[in-house]
Amino acid sequence: MRRFILTVSIVLVALLVLAGCAGVGAGVQQPQQEVEASQAPQEEQAEMGGDEKPTEEDVRRMVIGPYSLINREEAQALLGEPVKGGETYSMESIGQYTVLYKAEDDALGAMLQVSIIQQSDIPKGSTITPEETYEGAKAGLEGTSGAQIDGIGDDCFTGTPGLHILCDGYYITIAAGNTDDPEVVEVLKKAGETAVENLQKMLDGHL
Repeated sequence: MRRFILTVSIVLVALLVLAGCAGVGAGVQQPQQEVEASQAPQEEQAEMGGDEKPTEEDVRRMVIGPYSLINREEAQALLGEPVKGGETYSMESIGQYTVLYKAEDDALGAMLQVSIIQQSDIPKGSTITPEETYEGAKAGLEGTSGAQIDGIGDDCFTGTPGLHILCDGYYITIAAGNTDDPEVVEVLKKAGETAVENLQKMLDGHL
């Protein structure tokens, strides 16, 4: 499973290099401690003084964890199976953070993986943006999946490893297994809708 996550991130790095995005190199994901996503800390926010309303730039600097997009309870509902606390991973070279939920029954093999790339996590000195990363992935992964999912976020497409979403400047990737399986495609669709809904609630709450 970890090899699967690493492979996905390496694909993204390769796409960035091919797109000429200087300053972003391939890194190795390091698994962090397992977290109970339902009890994970809320997103951190740029410091703001007084009662002033945060600007759009302030919101863009918010750090939103992948577990904030889909928490443990939501993952269980989507998979229809009890899941373990999410395992979190990071690939700081491209600013990607991931949470992986796996079914408590390992024999089932059910999983849901959620990743996010946001501007606040892009390495200093890099000129790449989440939007450019998304467009590079869309061009490079064209034809890797025949599943059709539309109307989620500002733009979305299916390709290795699953569903790719661009929403309000955030690049979200969701995987749930083989996209040739109609049941997996349905999980991806519902998971995408859930992630976008939660993201927009967080953004609307700070604008």
